[in-house]
Amino acid sequence: MQDKPIPIRRVRAAARCAVLCSFFVALPGFGAQWIDWFSDLSGKNSGHTVCGFLNLPLSAQELGRGASSYSGAMDATDAAVYPANTALANRYSFDATHLEWLSHMRKEYLGALVPILDVGTFGAFAQLFTPGPFEYARDIDERPSHPDYAEYCFGFSYGRAFFDTVLSAGLAVSYLESRIDDLAGRTVTGNLHLRYEPVPALTAHLYAASFGNEISYSGDKTEPLPGRIGCAMNLRPLRVLQKNIGRFDAEVSAGATKRADEPVVAGASAELSYNSIGRVRFGYEQAKGADASAHGFSAGAGFTIQGFDIDGGWRSFSREFGPVWAITIGHKREELKERTAGDYYDMALRHYGKERYGLATFNAQRALRLDPNLWKAHALVSRIASVRLRAARREIAIVYTGNSQGVFVAPPGPASPGGFARQAAVIARLRREFPLTVVVEAGNMMTEKMQPQRVEFAASYLNYIRHDAIGCGAGELAFGMKKLLDATDGKRPFILSNAATAIPGVKRSHTVEKDGHRFFVASYSSEEVLGPKAAKMVNLFDANDIATAGKGCDLRILVCHDTWENLRRAADGFTEFDIIVCGECSQRFPAPIRTAGPVILSPGENGEYVGCLVVRFDEKRKVVSMDNRLIALQADMPVDSAVDAMIRKLSAGSKPPDVTDTMTAMTDGTFAFVSDRTGRDEIYLKRSSSMAEFPLTRNISDTCDSPVLSFNAGMVACRALTNGLRRLLLMRLDGTDMRYVADSLETHGANFTPDGAWLYYAAARFGDTLTDLYRVRPAGGPSFSVVTWNDGSETAPAFSPDGTMMVFGSDRDGSMQLYLTNIDAQQPVRITDDWGNHVSPAFSPDGEMIAYLCDSTNFNGKLDLWVFDRRDGTHHRITQHSDVKEFCWLRDSRTIIYVMGSVTDELARVNIVDFRFDRLVRTDTSRTWHERNPQTVRLDGREMIIYERHYPQENRRQLYRTATDGSGNTRIVNSPGREGLASTR
Repeated sequence: MQDKPIPIRRVRAAARCAVLCSFFVALPGFGAQWIDWFSDLSGKNSGHTVCGFLNLPLSAQELGRGASSYSGAMDATDAAVYPANTALANRYSFDATHLEWLSHMRKEYLGALVPILDVGTFGAFAQLFTPGPFEYARDIDERPSHPDYAEYCFGFSYGRAFFDTVLSAGLAVSYLESRIDDLAGRTVTGNLHLRYEPVPALTAHLYAASFGNEISYSGDKTEPLPGRIGCAMNLRPLRVLQKNIGRFDAEVSAGATKRADEPVVAGASAELSYNSIGRVRFGYEQAKGADASAHGFSAGAGFTIQGFDIDGGWRSFSREFGPVWAITIGHKREELKERTAGDYYDMALRHYGKERYGLATFNAQRALRLDPNLWKAHALVSRIASVRLRAARREIAIVYTGNSQGVFVAPPGPASPGGFARQAAVIARLRREFPLTVVVEAGNMMTEKMQPQRVEFAASYLNYIRHDAIGCGAGELAFGMKKLLDATDGKRPFILSNAATAIPGVKRSHTVEKDGHRFFVASYSSEEVLGPKAAKMVNLFDANDIATAGKGCDLRILVCHDTWENLRRAADGFTEFDIIVCGECSQRFPAPIRTAGPVILSPGENGEYVGCLVVRFDEKRKVVSMDNRLIALQADMPVDSAVDAMIRKLSAGSKPPDVTDTMTAMTDGTFAFVSDRTGRDEIYLKRSSSMAEFPLTRNISDTCDSPVLSFNAGMVACRALTNGLRRLLLMRLDGTDMRYVADSLETHGANFTPDGAWLYYAAARFGDTLTDLYRVRPAGGPSFSVVTWNDGSETAPAFSPDGTMMVFGSDRDGSMQLYLTNIDAQQPVRITDDWGNHVSPAFSPDGEMIAYLCDSTNFNGKLDLWVFDRRDGTHHRITQHSDVKEFCWLRDSRTIIYVMGSVTDELARVNIVDFRFDRLVRTDTSRTWHERNPQTVRLDGREMIIYERHYPQENRRQLYRTATDGSGNTRIVNSPGREGLASTR
């Protein structure tokens, strides 16, 4: 039999106990002058110290338990000697003590604590010592004398906790003055204190007090202070036993202390409290070399009422001097509220807005320690890091455009990307965002036969943007460089590195100098992309010859106008360049293509995207990282007003056609389903309260399944099987305006955002099995990659009801895990562990919880229903050893309808608050069917459930509707075919 593994908490406890023991093995040294005193355990080497009041008890609690085993009361009386305790204070505290010592000597103490969250606790204290009356004092002439004698100090303390309050440390510094008649001695003293709590029931203390420069009353002879060191250990046995904690609590202590000119004193004490209201304590101390007696005994008691504490302490000092006593009165204000992760994030955001980036980072990291899933804090930390690099000019943006081919005006339609007015606005925004930018226009902006009005616009646009470098592509060369140069202001940096002859106004290369950085830009056009006339204007491109001019530059950029096949073969030979920007490639590259030499970028064609390559340097200006993003010029983007005015002038008289939705409001009780009544799977739309059914895909020959619809978008999406490839098909709710999305991608699931603005889908490239996440505007436009992690498949996401968050699955870590992020997939945070696979996530209607299926606690791949609570980050298992297939939430966010079963699948209902389980649809007959795929719809203001019935023996599938309590079970689609909500197979 194998040994059971030791729980990690025991290992940690053992490690903490080892550190605890080290406290008592090594005490700090205090200098050679103290060695004799503190090595003399019997106190025979008297130091003749002064200001002995510093070692008198500070509180009734200390007097009642004895100084040797005492380690503080966790209030303002700890500020002077035990400041490490104050680090744990969570209330403003005020305390006052009156002590009656031997021969009518008195000591007064005042203390206050001010805790500041995340900073520590500050304390202030004062002590006053006065002797009793000098009844028998005489001067040198034997006449009665009444000397004036007083000693006092006042000071400040600071305590701070570390490692989640396991260790805390404190320091107290005070000004000390001792007055005897006209003589006065002054100095500054310091106290140090360490508190260590390896486990909640055990604490250890180590302190050194009353150390400072010696006092001189006359200016000649100095008198030492009564330095003191000590250690103590406290144990709360009831917490170890885990009994009666709510009503009784007890603490037992043992310790030892050594004053400079006194023997070492050891002692033990105990305190018993009830409901944190009343308490009693007692202790005993024994000095080395002294006989045991009752005079080392001390005791005390206290109580708390309405925030005020009153404590009394008593000790039998000796037969000759009698007892001493003290009383302490204190007050604690209301408890300070701990900040939440959201509070820290808001503080970080305020600091960020005021450009206090250090404090912003500190508070954002505090938020992440409380809530590692707070993606906003992750994004803020990354943003601050980028801002700091940009301020140091070590993060730059290479902004690149090109291959617009004369498409200056955005195509009509709300989802059509492009347009130079949007492009100019994005370039201006990036210039504001990055203090250091290099804007490169790859070229191919012109066409051979461009209308004069468009030539004027192109020249005005180039003059307005003021690019740092402009490549000469096939369009420019075919149009004529002289005509283009005449149209511009003559100051634009046009580049053609392989020109056959010198062209006035066109450079072979160009070096951009900004903020001490130097960026080299070259550009070439291949004969294969040029017409016969333009091909005579260029020679073969010699990369090494051109790159020689860029020696010593921070980055070398090459703009290429060549076929993709040629460029792919030649890229490995362009080792002298760091970056290649394609000016002729119709395909866009969301991620740079990395070669043995430079990285390759492409913004695509028709001016639909603006590329931004963020390059980061180290202190020696070596490139350490690059991040690329393509910014789609969507219709909801702002436009540059100046360029927009030029566009309106260019397109005067034309107006884009209006695009209106055929469906503008949600239809009550409407849903989409699949039917094979015609011999193949088709998509139908049906209102569940009527018999009307509308075929949507009747006019195409594809086999369709898995419909999803959005009433806000007025669209239906489904999978369409054509030539062995399942493509994503979009159409309006009336079946019009059909279009396929991403023809070369195999679709594996899709989902609309709640507002209908986007359709997200998971897809794999043809012949591949790994899926990535993409999104597309339902009304039209290109697809954009959302999550494209290597060596893993990502599943179609589910969205929170407010549309701000999404959860998706990925198996990049070996098993399918769930990730929570915003809808742009910034800083995804994994919310599940490594054990098992987690699939089919769905937000509750209130957005507070996420339900999902998991096999981590089941067998043979069977799934249980789990719920993740976003409010506290906890996971709760709802079913045990079940075989759950599908589920859906009800609108109360407390009830889940799910499918489970071993022999037959049936609908069940569970209330996740009080864990009430029951069947949804009850029947008096033996079940010969399976119940699958539950979904909710609204019908006449009521929430209803639609689901499938599978009859395996008869190979039939039917659609039914039932109320949320299982009543009113009715078949809602009657046809000779098979119907399903996903597919009929």
